[in-house]
Amino acid sequence: MVGIGVKPVLAVVIPLIGHSWANTFGTLAVAWFATKNAVPIENEAATLLFSSLLLWIPNLLAGLMICWLYAKWKGVKEGLPAVLIISLIHGGGQLLLTQINPALSNFVPATLALGVLFLLARMKTYQNKSELETSSDILDEKHSSAPQEHAHVSLHKAFMPYYVLTVVTVIMLGIPAIYDVLHQFEYGPPFPAAHTGHGFQVDAEESYSPLSPLTHSGLYLFVVCLFASLWYKHFGMYKENSFKKIRKGVFGNAVGASLAITGFLVMTEIMSGSGQTTIVAMGIAEISGPGVYVALSSLMGIIGAFMTSSNTSSNVLFSPLHGSVVQTMDHLELPQVIAAQTAGAAIGNAIAPANVMLGTSTAGVSGKEPEVLKYTLFFVSIAGILVAAAAVFLHLAAA
Repeated sequence: MVGIGVKPVLAVVIPLIGHSWANTFGTLAVAWFATKNAVPIENEAATLLFSSLLLWIPNLLAGLMICWLYAKWKGVKEGLPAVLIISLIHGGGQLLLTQINPALSNFVPATLALGVLFLLARMKTYQNKSELETSSDILDEKHSSAPQEHAHVSLHKAFMPYYVLTVVTVIMLGIPAIYDVLHQFEYGPPFPAAHTGHGFQVDAEESYSPLSPLTHSGLYLFVVCLFASLWYKHFGMYKENSFKKIRKGVFGNAVGASLAITGFLVMTEIMSGSGQTTIVAMGIAEISGPGVYVALSSLMGIIGAFMTSSNTSSNVLFSPLHGSVVQTMDHLELPQVIAAQTAGAAIGNAIAPANVMLGTSTAGVSGKEPEVLKYTLFFVSIAGILVAAAAVFLHLAAA
């Protein structure tokens, strides 16, 4: 985005708010599966339905805000048809596919929307250069990068790893017969029963939280990453030190995030197994009503994402608490609470310090994080209020 003339600060803001809707079910729904492992969810269909409905809010809002950043309300007016069409594909597609296959519920609509975007670009409305470009505050030609030499590859060759990911995941995870066969291979270690001095007891498990590696999203992401590295290397798209930079990025970002998630998983299991989560939940239930708690769940999701820079970590951190509160509070249902939690955690990523700093360092504007947060905080505030209000409405409607 910086290369095409977008101001660096706004080039960071746009992806931060634009990707927020995809955090829960993006990356083949890793955050959703981690949430399921953190807290037992009996009514998965309702939880998925409510979650996708709430995530539709930041999706539409982000599209409108990007148009506003481009040319204020004139930009919103000009971009509104495209935003509505893309949001219908994103939100509606995810809503539908979560009921069929959560792992593909974000990837497939996002891919379809990308194709529709090319079609929209051929429409007369968007084919010609916008008259608003001359008055736009988002563009700054002096930041435009000079043309660079790249390996000559076609668009289809460049997108080949995404094609492979689409085909492999649709076949392996989307066809029930194949999925059922692969899902048979699973393993979970046995755990004995335990009880605390205060009488809290945990039942024994023959196979605790069994892992099915052949149907896990991470396997297919890893395989496609290997394919992509070999594919791009074959066409000479890597420089001599590219793999060194990739390894540095993995150890600098992925390892730290993985250790953090592992730590939160261990902490939540200790708190849950020792009864600490239940005690906290009982205290919350005494001072809060169901409607209030549903609204607070989205705020807790935002705070968790701000603390951990991860939708997954936020869900893993707070979902066991939500489960315990639901058990101790009358007229409170887990689907609405988990939906509010994960929607809040999704939009909270837009203000997560690690994500903001990663964006500013990539765009070459380190030190301008406050300017980025000025926009993302506004987005998160509006989206958080709307998500909380919608979550309370879903709670009241289901009561």
